[in-house]
Amino acid sequence: MSRILIVEDDPAILCGLRDNLEFESHQVLTATDGEAGYRAVWRCDLTRRAAFQVFAPVQEGLK
Repeated sequence: MSRILIVEDDPAILCGLRDNLEFESHQVLTATDGEAGYRAVWRCDLTRRAAFQVFAPVQEGLK
């Protein structure tokens, strides 16, 4: 089981991704914009692996 953070601003996509990953027994964390996702990476110690959508609401680009 992996801990996975999904950062997605579209609720339907977020829900679908979360449901599929939870069905596969992953622990899923979610955020709806880049800033919240960035904070979650550090708060939840997800610093080993992270993939972000480059164009996300609130915070865009690679940091």
